[in-house]
Amino acid sequence: MRLIAVFYLPICIYVMARTFAKLTAVYLRHKARAAEQEYFNRNLTEADLEQMDVEGGPGSESVGYDEFLVFMLVAMGKVSPEDIQKMEELYQRLDADSEGALKVEDLFTMAYGEIKEL
Repeated sequence: MRLIAVFYLPICIYVMARTFAKLTAVYLRHKARAAEQEYFNRNLTEADLEQMDVEGGPGSESVGYDEFLVFMLVAMGKVSPEDIQKMEELYQRLDADSEGALKVEDLFTMAYGEIKEL
């Protein structure tokens, strides 16, 4: 009887722990989806629009796709402002000639340290 208990109890504890972990994950995933849907269905405020148009400056009449996308990702908690800043810094490093667009040569230079012929 003791031999059965030695194996049975740890197995039962493991199974119960896995079950609770999976249930918790499902619950949290459901709550996150509900929060995202709630966020998508809310009305944007004037403060939201001002935050989106940081680069446009005061009096700017439009919000670009990139500004909107960054705002939404940060507001939804998908990325942090620090992550966005790091990505912008990486982009600046990759844009070797500072033209504002990445070329294949820029990417190869960063990846391999030399320009590869295509």
